[in-house]
Amino acid sequence: LAERFGGSTLMIPNTTRRATPKKTRIIELIEAGWSTRRIAMRVNVTEDWVKMVRRQCRDNLNRA
Repeated sequence: LAERFGGSTLMIPNTTRRATPKKTRIIELIEAGWSTRRIAMRVNVTEDWVKMVRRQCRDNLNRA
């Protein structure tokens, strides 16, 4: 693959990661009705990361 796409390093995402404790906590707080800003401040992550987790939760619910 590296030869085909040039360079010597090819980054492949790890799709088998388990939820981190922070992500689990974010999901718990989302379910409890907390705001994005409040969750970010409590868990010490960015608001963008909380929004990403919200989208993932919403997408997973839509697939079910």
